[in-house]
Amino acid sequence: YKMHYTIKGKEQDIDTLEMKHTEAQLHALQSKLNPHFLFNTLNIITELVYNYPEKVEEIVLNLSEIYRFILSKSDEKLIPIREELDIIRKYCAIEKARMGERLQYEIECKKEAKGALIPPLLLEVLAENAVIHGLSPKKEGGTLQISVGRKDDKVYCLVEDDGVGFSAGGKKESYGLKSVRSRLQLQYGDKANVSIASNKEEGTLITVEIPYENESADR
Repeated sequence: YKMHYTIKGKEQDIDTLEMKHTEAQLHALQSKLNPHFLFNTLNIITELVYNYPEKVEEIVLNLSEIYRFILSKSDEKLIPIREELDIIRKYCAIEKARMGERLQYEIECKKEAKGALIPPLLLEVLAENAVIHGLSPKKEGGTLQISVGRKDDKVYCLVEDDGVGFSAGGKKESYGLKSVRSRLQLQYGDKANVSIASNKEEGTLITVEIPYENESADR
């Protein structure tokens, strides 16, 4: 009987973990399906459609790719890093159409990390957070830098902006960052880590550390 109830308890724990994982993915999906991003993009299209039709075509293609990615990949636990970075480039291209020269971005993946797997939309949420809360409020804008590298059995993802930043204790943690922490906890437990360094008017650096998993390995 003791073994029976122990097994039942383990099964319930697993079911609870799966439910929380699904909820975290749903929240990530909902954060991207909110109308603000879509409405902003449609406004950009309206402004450009007569004078710059070639730009409108690029924006529409990027927008369709982003939503195709969201709807097809959000239920997967891990995806190749190249797919995540590609969708971030498309997001940044749309935002650059809105912000113009106020937004610059650099995205790179070190050779040793190219085969890495990460949870979908993990870095995209942080990139969006940097643009909306860090760079958009700054009059002259700034630069978003994303770098992915690997050391031994860890993958390090750096999301940095030189936007408005914030002082210690001066700003509540955004929903996007909270969702990232929650998803990492559910996926990796104490094997993953998120750290934040920020100074007011100087910018913000977010470092995500996760275990290295290779897309060529059996999963």
